[in-house]
Amino acid sequence: MYNIVALMKLGKSIFHTPFIVGNGNITRLEKNSMDDSLAQSKKNFRSQEWVREYFVTVDKLNVDNIIANFVENGQFRFGNAEPVVGKEAIRDALVKFFSAIKAMHHENVGLWLGDSSAVFEAEVTYTRQDGTTVTLPCVSILRFRDNFIYDFRMVMDAAPVFAA
Repeated sequence: MYNIVALMKLGKSIFHTPFIVGNGNITRLEKNSMDDSLAQSKKNFRSQEWVREYFVTVDKLNVDNIIANFVENGQFRFGNAEPVVGKEAIRDALVKFFSAIKAMHHENVGLWLGDSSAVFEAEVTYTRQDGTTVTLPCVSILRFRDNFIYDFRMVMDAAPVFAA
C-alpha cells in the first residue's frame, strides 16, 4: 500500500500505472496482474474481473444486458452530451449510438477501483457501418450504489467515429 500523500511528494506523475484506491491508500497493480481478483481489497463492491466483463458485455452491443447493471434512475453521460437519466433514456441513447456502428472493442489500458467507483481507461476500436475502423482513447467513470451503476461517464471525443 502507498499513502496518497507520499505519492504526491514524489513530484512526478506515476499514474500511468493502474492502482486500487481505497481507505486513503492506493495499491499499485502490475500490468500482468490486472486480471487478478481484488481479494486484497476489503470493501470491494465490484472486482476488476466484473469491470472487465462489463465492458465485454458492452462490446457485444447488447443493450438489455448493459441496462441490467444500472439502478432505475441511473445517469449516463457520453462525452460532452447532456446526461440521460433513467434506464429507458439510457436504453434509447445506447440503441441510437449502437445503430450507428457495426461493432466495437475495448482494449484495457488501465483500471482503478475505489470503494464505490471504478475508472476504466481503454483504447476503443469502432467498426463503422461501412466496415472501416477507428481506434480512440477513452476513459469511463462508473459510480456504484448497492452494486449497481448509478452514474456512468464516458470521456471521449467520438467525432472521428462519425467522420466521413
